[in-house]
Amino acid sequence: MKDIFSLKLWIIFGLILTLLSACSSVPPKTEQVTENRDKAIEYAEFGNNYYNQGMYEQALEFFKLALAYNGAIYNEAGIIQSYNSIGKIYMARSKLDSAEATFSKAFEIAEKLENAKYQAQCMTNIGETHLLRGDDEKALKYFEKALEFAQKGIPQPDMAIIFHYLGSVHKKLEQYDLALDYFYKALGINLGNKLSEEIASNYSMIASIYSLKGEYEQAMQNISWALEYDKKVEHSLGIAKDYYAMGIISQKLENFEEAYLYYNKTFFVYNSLEVIYPNIDFKKEIQSVVMKIIELAEKLGKEDDAASFRLLLPNQKPE
Repeated sequence: MKDIFSLKLWIIFGLILTLLSACSSVPPKTEQVTENRDKAIEYAEFGNNYYNQGMYEQALEFFKLALAYNGAIYNEAGIIQSYNSIGKIYMARSKLDSAEATFSKAFEIAEKLENAKYQAQCMTNIGETHLLRGDDEKALKYFEKALEFAQKGIPQPDMAIIFHYLGSVHKKLEQYDLALDYFYKALGINLGNKLSEEIASNYSMIASIYSLKGEYEQAMQNISWALEYDKKVEHSLGIAKDYYAMGIISQKLENFEEAYLYYNKTFFVYNSLEVIYPNIDFKKEIQSVVMKIIELAEKLGKEDDAASFRLLLPNQKPE
């Protein structure tokens, strides 16, 4: 009797082991969800890397893959972020209608979630499409709506982005004092969070406002701070823009030799960027600074320099 009982125990024990072994071959649902989330994050990172290099086709493919993996587990936050990333690609390629439609899809989900952060983010993105279209009044409405959502409670850096865009649209509307107020609000948040690239962008816009108001010394001080922060994070495009702005301000101050030096530095940085990022078109920026260099070279009696730079303009041939 005892032997029969022992045999039954071994049979039960064996069945339990078999069942455990069978179960271990199927990934638990939580692991599968984690795998999908990790894949979505990984593809989003690849997309961001390609986006930063101006390789928009490749970036778009990876953002779509991120969207698919987020969609497979219906991760609403991930879907919103993927839609916003895809919309940014469309915006970079000047497909503003497609960008707005994609941002609107993201907003629909954010609205159902009642997530203030994502609602504000989507409204800001849609506002940017209208800013690029030149519809400043409509852009302002979206940025103000973004601010309403933001005031329900979002991370400070996100609030700074909204303030920066509000400053940008008020600048375009020639409401300079109001624009400055928003830029300084953004700057205060970014300084507190030590976000160097954003700080540089704020200082750059503040400098542009002072320049428009004819306060050139203030403009030069602020653009110098912008350059300092852009160099700190090696933000090459920001550095090029800072030098160009310094050239313009120096010209307005009639410091022509100084302006000439800044424009040459701008030219050097853009040429370097062309080599590093062959997929990004810098022709417009380079042509603009070449024209400035030629203008000042002629004014300063640097005829050889002027002749050399003229050769870089379209349809120009050596004499």
